[in-house]
This record gives sequence, C-alpha cells and structure tokens, in this order.
Amino acid sequence: MTIIQILIALFAIYAIIRVIFSAKNKSMNIMLTMLWILLWLAVITAALYPSYISELSKIAGIGRGVDFATYISIILLFYMVFNIYALLDKHDQRITELIREITLERTQHTKSKKRR
Repeated sequence: MTIIQILIALFAIYAIIRVIFSAKNKSMNIMLTMLWILLWLAVITAALYPSYISELSKIAGIGRGVDFATYISIILLFYMVFNIYALLDKHDQRITELIREITLERTQHTKSKKRR
C-alpha cells in the first residue's frame, strides 16, 4: 500500500465523519447523507483496491482504470455543478419574490401613514 492510497483513504474517512456530523446537525437529509457516504466508501475502495477500478474500466471499454475514474469524477462534478446552479437559481427567484413582497408592504404601510 502506497502513501497516496493511505492519504486518500484517510481523507475519505474524514469526509464521512463530516457527512455524519452534518446529518446529525440536520443540515443534510438522510438520502443525501447516504449518497455521500456511498460516494466516499467508493473512494476508499478505489484507493485501497485499484484493481476493482481496472476491472470496471475493462467492462466499460476504457483502457485504464485511472481514465475510468477520471471520467466518472468529471461526470459527477458536472452533475454537482448543475445541481448547485439549479439551487442558486431557485434561491434567486425566492429572494426576488421576497423583495417584491417587502416593497409592497412598505409601500402600503407608507401610504397608510400619509393618510392619517
């Protein structure tokens, strides 16, 4: 076992611990918690048993295990960026709605003060 395998496994264990603490603090739902734990367990497995990745790459028709891991990582990163973008867009729309509501309330409040 090489130093990089150990470091990757230790980092993944640290990440799993962070995920569990996030779930306990209710900042992450159970499905997302399970997804992240599975992802980090896959990272540990890939780091400690690189031959598994090589076998998966052969099944997928990709020459090397490193290439397969890189492709999967890029796909996951693009998916995560898309989800973050969608979430930001949703929050942006909600903030716009709240600003409109606050502005309307302030306008109505100001008009009612002037009438008195």
